Amino acid sequence: MLASLPVIAYREAVQTNGLKIRQMRIERGVSLARFATAIGLSGAGLSRIERGSRSPRPETLLKIAVGLGCRISDITIRESATGNDNAPGYQPGAPVQQHTSTSTSK
Repeated sequence: MLASLPVIAYREAVQTNGLKIRQMRIERGVSLARFATAIGLSGAGLSRIERGSRSPRPETLLKIAVGLGCRISDITIRESATGNDNAPGYQPGAPVQQHTSTSTSK
């Protein structure tokens, strides 16, 4: 859970993720402006992500990963500040549980 990570570790993770994204984009020979346009982001927005001054939302990470032809895990760090590669409560092979709405319609 992000709220449990120390602020410094969170900032370092955001910066590391941004550097990975930038490196992979450059390795593919695509300019920032062209890549941003291709995945539906502004150049300024992608630049902030690559510099680590902005943490992308999950749907933005997915767009970036698809645009780079990789998995989200390839552009994000997986090791937490505690040294555990998995998020709290993560169990490999466990079925994904769908969210069920508790609201009732009128």
